[in-house]
Amino acid sequence: MTMTKQQVVQAFRMQSIRDAASRVVSQHGVGGATIDAIAAEAGIAKGTIYLYFKSREELLESAADHAVTELMAQVAGVLESNEPFDVQLRRFFRTVLAYFDEHRDFFRLYQAACKEEECRSRRYTEYFKRIRAWVKRAMEADEVRRLDVDRVALVLSESLGAVIQRRQLDAPPPVDADTEWLASLFLDGLMPKKGKI
Repeated sequence: MTMTKQQVVQAFRMQSIRDAASRVVSQHGVGGATIDAIAAEAGIAKGTIYLYFKSREELLESAADHAVTELMAQVAGVLESNEPFDVQLRRFFRTVLAYFDEHRDFFRLYQAACKEEECRSRRYTEYFKRIRAWVKRAMEADEVRRLDVDRVALVLSESLGAVIQRRQLDAPPPVDADTEWLASLFLDGLMPKKGKI
């Protein structure tokens, strides 16, 4: 479906406002993300924001939604590929870790815009369903052991989330190092290989 010129301009303007909001949150925190500050960052009049968003909260949530949609599209490309499970697993971890490294402002924005449980739940449900379906396909293809698919998907998503949070706090190792660490944990487990301690 082709967009009209007006729709293209509107989509561009909304995205530039969302991008400005993300930068302001990143630089000044949520408290500093006023409509005035966002308008100044976007190079537009304050009133222009209200043509597209009813409130600051709606703007922040829209920015978070847009970023989640972008991330989910990348994740879908990985999880729906025809590669072996171990290759997909590494690509999945790397894709998500790299996204959060490249969009640290998004991470802060997501946390700020999703203080309400309903907001987090809605986004997490979609993410979890994708991971669950992927793991289920791998089990049905006998690429991985048949375990409780919901628990496996939960451990995958929560483990990755914990590593993402840790990477926000510390000077993180390279993305590839954390990718391999997580992949090794899931693919090889905790027990030493026979003959090695």
